[in-house]
Amino acid sequence: MKKSLMTLFVVAALLSCNKEPGSGGNSSITGKLNGMVTNSEDPEYEVTTVIVPIQTGETAIDDGDFWVINAAGGNQYYVWYDNTNNPLSTDPMIPGRIGIDVEFNFSQSSATIASNTALRFQQIAAADFTVTVDNDILTITNTEFGQVADADNMNSPFAIDVQNQGAGGSSGGTEGPIVEERVYLIYGGEDFYSEDVRTDDQGRYQFRGLRKGNYTIYSFSKNASSGILERVEVEAEITKNKTVVEAPELYVIK
Repeated sequence: MKKSLMTLFVVAALLSCNKEPGSGGNSSITGKLNGMVTNSEDPEYEVTTVIVPIQTGETAIDDGDFWVINAAGGNQYYVWYDNTNNPLSTDPMIPGRIGIDVEFNFSQSSATIASNTALRFQQIAAADFTVTVDNDILTITNTEFGQVADADNMNSPFAIDVQNQGAGGSSGGTEGPIVEERVYLIYGGEDFYSEDVRTDDQGRYQFRGLRKGNYTIYSFSKNASSGILERVEVEAEITKNKTVVEAPELYVIK
């Protein structure tokens, strides 16, 4: 009788274990890893220098002069100069761009105008740029990695030069299946992965021999702003034995 009770206890324990997600079953999880492979290996901030012209003769800033600059995050700006002594000075209102208005007058020095321009950037576009001033030279750095269209002096006498080209992020890449990439599987509520596989030439993967339960599947993607690898994950549930479950698509940036 004792032996019979012990056998029943062991069988019950084994059946209880089989309810937990993990290996030893007859079901599978399949899925696909798609994404974008960027053209640039190392992310870069775009850095632009802007030299305020000498306020004499043909080099002087005129009412309504403007130049343009672009942020890696997508915002586009125009910087225009509003003569405080001219009531007819008007905003050029460039479609699709955010205006940064800078008040000036003809008696101000180039260094003063540069300082006032930096102040207006801080007030209007601090999320997209950091600006430093050295006398009459502005150094404008994008706060996010990525390639952007270069700044342009447009109708103004400002001297503009790109000191460092932006690169990285999710732009300028090739999109499609991510092949030969490692994908990881976590059983239930565990903290660490228990299995990993590599994707095939179509970006597909499969985890075999699984029991019923909930699973987490993940891979790593490059953050478009910082360039740091981050985990991208999806969830899948096996509710029946001898089934093949299709997990939601994973999308990564490499």
